Amino acid sequence: NATVTDSNATVPDPNTTLPDQNETIVEPDEPHTDGNETVPDQNGTFVDQNQTHVDTNGTVPDANATVPDPNTTPPDQNETIVEPHEPHLDGNGTVPDQNGTFVDHNQTHVDTNGTPQDANTTVPDSNATIPDANEPVVDTNETIVPPPPPTYRPIARTLPAETDAEGRLTLNGVVLTDGGETVSEVGFILSNSLFGELHSPGAIIVGGTLSGDAFTASATMPDFGKRFYYRAYATNAKGTNFGSPKRFVLPEPAVPAAWWASAEEATAGWRISSWFGAFRPYENGWMYHASLSPTNGHSDGPQRPGLGWAYAVSDGADGLWLWLEDYGWLWTKDGLWPYLHSHDKSGWLYLLGNRKGKPVFYDYSNSQVIHLPEY
Repeated sequence: NATVTDSNATVPDPNTTLPDQNETIVEPDEPHTDGNETVPDQNGTFVDQNQTHVDTNGTVPDANATVPDPNTTPPDQNETIVEPHEPHLDGNGTVPDQNGTFVDHNQTHVDTNGTPQDANTTVPDSNATIPDANEPVVDTNETIVPPPPPTYRPIARTLPAETDAEGRLTLNGVVLTDGGETVSEVGFILSNSLFGELHSPGAIIVGGTLSGDAFTASATMPDFGKRFYYRAYATNAKGTNFGSPKRFVLPEPAVPAAWWASAEEATAGWRISSWFGAFRPYENGWMYHASLSPTNGHSDGPQRPGLGWAYAVSDGADGLWLWLEDYGWLWTKDGLWPYLHSHDKSGWLYLLGNRKGKPVFYDYSNSQVIHLPEY
């Protein structure tokens, strides 16, 4: 009878229980299933109470077949409206077969979109994978082996150099870091080059002594002229590193005071010594000796003519070397003057005075007066 149109199909049985108008309304707390999958086939959701009776008018078309039953429950208009909180599924995959008389073969397939659940019920807690604060925390370092620390060349710093009382050079440096390896050597490089290294031509290597992080070395002053460069270095198993170069300028030698500096100043550059008498010194070392000191030690005593022109040099102590053209080098000092020792004669002379611009001596070696050059 499935192919014969029931002429009474459009006449509702007054005893037929009308479908629950609310059965298509999704309970707010129920899972929202695929809106298209749960739409009932409009032709198959009502049981035909008369379908077990043979339709004797099976060949007579139902004139009312095209007239909708006014009592037929219309489809819930809200069925196709997706709940705002429902997932929006692929509408092309869940549309039922409009031929409701055939089994929908898609019904036997699990809807891959049917797993989302009501957000208020079956959705897993997004924090479910976060461990409970009260649960023991697994030490993540137990299985991690830290890599060994890196090693590298040491870093040295060059400190200012000094000179000691003997004129030796004192060099100073410090190891800022050993690079993770034992420092095996420290020292200094002296060079004319700003960036001298261990194998630079002409460089002088001075080994240092390490004490803690600091190291020092002592060296004679190099023959590099008035200015040279020095830099510290340190070595470990990784290699050698150098400190920044520094410049060293030799101090100017102290100019000793002139031998005549303590003599009393007079006019026109003349000086008067309490033991040597009056003389006029010049910057080139020469002087003109005009007269001897008073024989009685007083300025009002009698005076005698002096040596005349002589070249004078201090002996570095309290004595004075005098060079005279005709007599060579003569030495004297306070307390001995006017006695002079002759370097050439290896004997003592006594200054008697001056005759015609030439000094006159008494020579003790032969007990003679010398007033003319004899050699």
